[in-house]
Amino acid sequence: MISGKWPLLVYLDQNGWIDLAKIVHRVEKTEDESKLINAINLAVKEGRALFPLSIVNLDETNKISSVKRKQHLLSLMVKLSKGYSISPYIDNHIAVEVDQYIEERLGSPRIDLRYVFIKRGIHHLIGSKPKIVSKDGDITKTPPPNVVEKMTSILYDPRFYELSFMKSKPDSSFRSKLSFAAAEMEKIRRGLLDIKDSNLRRRVFLVQNIAANIIPHFADISTEKKLPRDFLFREDMTREEFEKILERIPTGLTLIYLMMYRDLQFHRPIFVNDIYDVWGLTLSIPYCNVVVTEKMWVSIARQSKLDKICKTDMLSSIRDLIRYI
Repeated sequence: MISGKWPLLVYLDQNGWIDLAKIVHRVEKTEDESKLINAINLAVKEGRALFPLSIVNLDETNKISSVKRKQHLLSLMVKLSKGYSISPYIDNHIAVEVDQYIEERLGSPRIDLRYVFIKRGIHHLIGSKPKIVSKDGDITKTPPPNVVEKMTSILYDPRFYELSFMKSKPDSSFRSKLSFAAAEMEKIRRGLLDIKDSNLRRRVFLVQNIAANIIPHFADISTEKKLPRDFLFREDMTREEFEKILERIPTGLTLIYLMMYRDLQFHRPIFVNDIYDVWGLTLSIPYCNVVVTEKMWVSIARQSKLDKICKTDMLSSIRDLIRYI
């Protein structure tokens, strides 16, 4: 667990990792390529930079058929991430952000949510809680404390990370869910195109998605804390005041803006890879300092001002990292 000041947090989408791996394993490198690799390795070694992974990176890597290519990529991922990853469940992120915002309004100090969302351990990457059970599956048997400690420590060992990834296979159910999500988003996109007024179209999208992805968390947590109805939202609240609240829920805001600006591209249908990208970026933009991804997403992040709101530098080339390392 990181304590004290965080290092520079850099998120690479899958293409970023692949581009970096190609440079690392290229026999003859240019002077700039050598400088980049040396700078990254030194920054990670000295604790000045960290490259946390996401569940998207894992699933995409699992699809690589070449054992050699997969091993090269995983070795690099484990080395630069040091086993750190961003927790995978977007809905949970939004709930935690809403809870913190409400607690701040009640007078509690603000906490750095990176300590909640970015941790070590393969269990954190896949969003599960480790539990040591008997070999015969008998849940009533309690292993000795030293056995539990030793086995739990393995989850944080980078070598175990790499070995587990090499033996894991693509999750067909995960891919199926993404395919379904892409189809549903495509229906929404086509429906929005029936609204000819572009300003009205955007307002409709925002209202629908804020109501679906953010407001329910405010309602649940407000009810749980027994807060008065007008504690958070007033009938005379201005648009600027409402937008300021949304900026304090950065995962929800990022999810909505990425989907909105992506969906409003008239001539490009939504693909499964778009869902991968949205998921990975929704987790990384709010809590990383630098994000390397496709030009389209960089443009969308800048157009929607997500980069300014989240204070995140958006890059479209791994080579531009040299300015930050």
